[in-house]
Amino acid sequence: MKNSPLKGSAKNKKKETGASWARMDTRQYIRRVAGLDQWRNVPGKTSEELAKIELHYRTIIEETGAGVAAVDGRGFLIFVNRGLCRMIGYGREELLGRPFSDFLHPEDRDKIIRFLLEARANPQKKLRLDFRAVHKDGRMVYCDARPTILPGRGKVDAFYAIINDMTAYREAEEKRRTAHERLQTLLSSTSAVFFASEPHGEFRTTYISDNVVQMTGYEPASFIRNSRFWENRLHPRDKDRVLAEWLQILTRKSLTLEYRFRRRDGSYLWVREDMRLVEDETGKPREITGFWVDITARRAAEESLRKSEMTYRHLFEQSNDPILLIGSNGRIIRANQRAADMLGYGKDELIGFHFRDTIAPSEHPDAEDKFKALINGKAIPHCVRRARRRDGTEFPVEINVSLMRDPDGRPLFVQSIVRDITERVKAEEAIQSALKEKDILLREIHHRVKNNMQIIVSLLRLQSRQIKEEALREMFRVSQSRIQSMALIHEKLYQSRDLASIDFGAYVDVLVAYLRTSSSPDATRVRMEVQVGDVSLDINRAIPCGLIINELATNALKYAFPGGGQGLIRIAMSESKKGGFSLTVSDDGVGLPENIDLDKPETLGLQIVADLVRQLDGRLAVERAGGTTFRIDF
Repeated sequence: MKNSPLKGSAKNKKKETGASWARMDTRQYIRRVAGLDQWRNVPGKTSEELAKIELHYRTIIEETGAGVAAVDGRGFLIFVNRGLCRMIGYGREELLGRPFSDFLHPEDRDKIIRFLLEARANPQKKLRLDFRAVHKDGRMVYCDARPTILPGRGKVDAFYAIINDMTAYREAEEKRRTAHERLQTLLSSTSAVFFASEPHGEFRTTYISDNVVQMTGYEPASFIRNSRFWENRLHPRDKDRVLAEWLQILTRKSLTLEYRFRRRDGSYLWVREDMRLVEDETGKPREITGFWVDITARRAAEESLRKSEMTYRHLFEQSNDPILLIGSNGRIIRANQRAADMLGYGKDELIGFHFRDTIAPSEHPDAEDKFKALINGKAIPHCVRRARRRDGTEFPVEINVSLMRDPDGRPLFVQSIVRDITERVKAEEAIQSALKEKDILLREIHHRVKNNMQIIVSLLRLQSRQIKEEALREMFRVSQSRIQSMALIHEKLYQSRDLASIDFGAYVDVLVAYLRTSSSPDATRVRMEVQVGDVSLDINRAIPCGLIINELATNALKYAFPGGGQGLIRIAMSESKKGGFSLTVSDDGVGLPENIDLDKPETLGLQIVADLVRQLDGRLAVERAGGTTFRIDF
């Protein structure tokens, strides 16, 4: 015999239970539950009436959608209806006579058995029980049961129960719970705090999302329990305005507010509240829903922008320079007072003018081309233009322009800072006039110096004709040559466009030509080669270099080629990358005698060369191989 699932049954009840609560069919079950066996002895009750009552009960029990079961005192099933069979998938014969615990979820068995034992000990107590049954195919069936004492002979030994299948309800409830948790997770994971409140009375908060803790530091329950919790934490300067505007939700249906709300730590945050009124199908307000967004950072940025705008406006208006703001269409959108005064208009009059209206007509084509280039992203350097006043007069201005863009890189406007340079232009013209006068004066001075030196050369030439001693006449010729080399410098300066420097290569060519014509006839057999690059020298360097070339070339013509021999004299000059110069005078003649010491020269010519090198702060070097080479670096 199977073990009883309900322990604690009295041993002396086994026989009675077996006799009274054996396996029953529906008819037997109805008679016991309804007490029809006792009704047979009631006077006036016919067999037909009892049969009708029995049929009525049978129909209810078998056709009901709920399950019905009876369990004897040992826990064995003694009756099941068709509803229970459908509910857990077993046939009636598969269920009757088996312990009811065989069909329970293992985790619920002990709980159910304890519950029934407690009920047997207290038969007057109304019972209700939730448990899980195991369907024949293995799935869970969630059940709701109301066990009742089954009337019997003597003591309580059996129960019957109406069992409802709650599986669909539980699944729907689980889906609802899951959906709620998912929604709560979504709401809490966003930066916005969602809420709902009543549309009447104190507008009590009925729901607020969990992430309100992160925003304010307060738990959701604080808002829900206390209807004035939100109101009491509004900023004093915002409270009256917000409460007055909040009431408009009932007429406007939707509303957006911005205000300050005190956090739990005492600081304030800026909140944007968007809400709408939800109505039922009849138009009656049902609830108010909405959300909060923390706009503290945006408000701070707006405040910073406002201060920046105030600073810019102050600088714009107080600037000593006229400023125009020009839209991408070329029209003025703003001007400061200095710009208006400069052009002869009122500030408001300039608004809407095209920038062309403020400059001379002759400037229009170039100005428009540069404006288009600036709008297209090309940098435009400052420029000088002719501006035009209201009365039509024109005056010179210097303009600096810059393109202002929005955060997306699109052109907003062009800022044009204009400076009236009338006085500067006048000053520059005066300077240019003075420079021109000085230029003319310097050219005249160089011309006169050159002429005076030519006169000296001519006087020396005339004087030398009166001298019969050749050595003395040679001294006069050398002096003429030296003076002539300096005169040529002044001639080149007054002929040059730049009075500060001369083309040294052109000067050397003229000097060499002069040396050829002034030398002895034997010197014509000596070639002179000039290799001077693009070198320009000021007068302080040109005169010493010219004198050095004159001395060294003259000496070479005299002494390097005795007996009228052929040869080559090369004059070269170059400029280094560091700004230094190198002058070389060389010949392929007999060479410089070994007994000549350049540190203590005995001849006047070499003494002059040494002094001139020191004047240039240079260095002199001599090479005697294959002729003579003098190299001066300065």
